[in-house]
Amino acid sequence: MTERLHNLLLRQSEAGEPAILWGRLAKPFLGKEFDRLLHRGVLIEETPADDWDVCSDCECGHDSRRIQRIDGKLIAACPIDHRSDTVLEPEDLRSFRINLKSLVREIAVASGFTAEPTQVMPGVWYLGVAPAKRGLFLAFTRNNILAPGLISSLRTTGEKLPITIVAPALPVGDLLRFAEAGIHYTSIADAFSPAGTAFAIDAEKLVPPSSIAARLTLIREQSKIVLDGRELKLPPTGFKIMWLLAETAIRDNGRVSSQQIEKHLWASTVLRTAVGDAIRNLRKALDGNDMRGKHGDPLVQNLTAQGYFLNLEAADIRLVN
Repeated sequence: MTERLHNLLLRQSEAGEPAILWGRLAKPFLGKEFDRLLHRGVLIEETPADDWDVCSDCECGHDSRRIQRIDGKLIAACPIDHRSDTVLEPEDLRSFRINLKSLVREIAVASGFTAEPTQVMPGVWYLGVAPAKRGLFLAFTRNNILAPGLISSLRTTGEKLPITIVAPALPVGDLLRFAEAGIHYTSIADAFSPAGTAFAIDAEKLVPPSSIAARLTLIREQSKIVLDGRELKLPPTGFKIMWLLAETAIRDNGRVSSQQIEKHLWASTVLRTAVGDAIRNLRKALDGNDMRGKHGDPLVQNLTAQGYFLNLEAADIRLVN
């Protein structure tokens, strides 16, 4: 068993209310720590089950199967074919509701916060000021973290401090929305150290990595670039050139030849002027949106006989697949 009890509860809580831990999942964790969480109200045991799901391919027409004790065994009997009967263990009948409010309190205490967590929006809690002098928020579901007005609520509650929010995994577009608002996001899966104190958020995960300050971000899924907070959606050809230039800059600060661009874009012979036209169109789009590199010079530059390159430091570039 590699998963710890607190990781299991956090994962189950991402389903939102009601968050249920079934007995079969709980069985390996039954013991002193489990009993402590029951005593503290983090877990609340529900009435034992007296029915079970029907077989996945059954044609009995029932919504569920009654659980019976047959020959000393707990059986969820199929009314059509007893070869499909399910033999159950006593733990299978147990279930536990995860009290999210109590779970948040447990996390706050384990993470060193002394004040009672405050619910600022449904499913979103303010834990307090983290050691890194950041306002720390916690949400369990994607719907909670994507609710309208969330960002303004975080700013209002965050005591005018930089903000970190711990929440479930998010798609790229939503990650960008928080980054552009200056809010540091870290996933629930990453925020809790596997080897640390149970329910304690890892303080090192609450500080944005240096890459979050990258000047230029390329988002492949949307063919979009963001430079110093300005967004530009590029046509496919322009974006492919930017991605190739960015990859090369990050890898070895190198240049990209016309032949490499031609092969990357078309993988076949094209007009001699095709690459030049594509670069010209890209530069026109960048200049029209005032997207410039170091010292205010053009973002895409070229050196005779050396090829094209991005006029930025490698550390200033971030690629998002």
